[in-house]
Amino acid sequence: MARKAQEETSMSLFPFLSILVCLIGVLTLLLVGITLSSMPPDQLEAMLRGSELEAVKHDLDEEQRKKEELQRLIDEAELIRKALEEAKAQLLQMQQLQKSTLEGKDQLEADSIKILAEIKSLEEQIKTLTTEMADLLKQIAELEKELKDRKEPPPAAEVRIVPTGTGKGLIPTFVECNATGIVIYEGAEPTAVPYNAMAANPQFALLCERISNQAKTHVITFLVRPDGIQTYQYASALARQRWAPNGKLPAPGQGKIDLSMFKPK
Repeated sequence: MARKAQEETSMSLFPFLSILVCLIGVLTLLLVGITLSSMPPDQLEAMLRGSELEAVKHDLDEEQRKKEELQRLIDEAELIRKALEEAKAQLLQMQQLQKSTLEGKDQLEADSIKILAEIKSLEEQIKTLTTEMADLLKQIAELEKELKDRKEPPPAAEVRIVPTGTGKGLIPTFVECNATGIVIYEGAEPTAVPYNAMAANPQFALLCERISNQAKTHVITFLVRPDGIQTYQYASALARQRWAPNGKLPAPGQGKIDLSMFKPK
């Protein structure tokens, strides 16, 4: 109870302090006003201008700072825009690449299917050819066996030349006329002369010269095969050009010439 009575009887100093603060503020304003009124007009104007200049400078600096900040933001925005364009270009390129890859994949799958079909067709063809080849080999073996079992054809019959009585007393030198040329039966072995080489052949020329020199006792007898008539006409004309007497005997067939009838007994 004593404490409560003491609190009720205590005095608050707040109104006094507030009055004192107000009084100090009024005195400060009066001091500032007296100071300003006592200053010369030029000095006061200069001071005001300096304050204005400082404020303007501050505003300009602030504006410049804002401009620089704005330019920095613009530069950053430009970099972001370029990066965005590059990202878009890369994305477009990736999309095109992906599209090309998908198209290439589809084409590859189509080509693979086509190649597989061709391979299957070729395998079928190879299988068929293998079967046909086996049949052909079998047929060839049978034909070879058949040919082996067959008898060789008989050789062509010899063509025996028989004297006809003409040119009796003359010693003949036989010259065969066939489709390819002449064959001179003189010496150890017969000598074949092609049709195109007869005019320039030295052995035929020497024969004609010898028979011409021995015309009274010797003669050239042409043995004319069925396919050698043209050869005979040419050879006979060459012999006549060289003054070699000549005659002819038929040689029917294509067998070996047999001159045994003209050999001395």
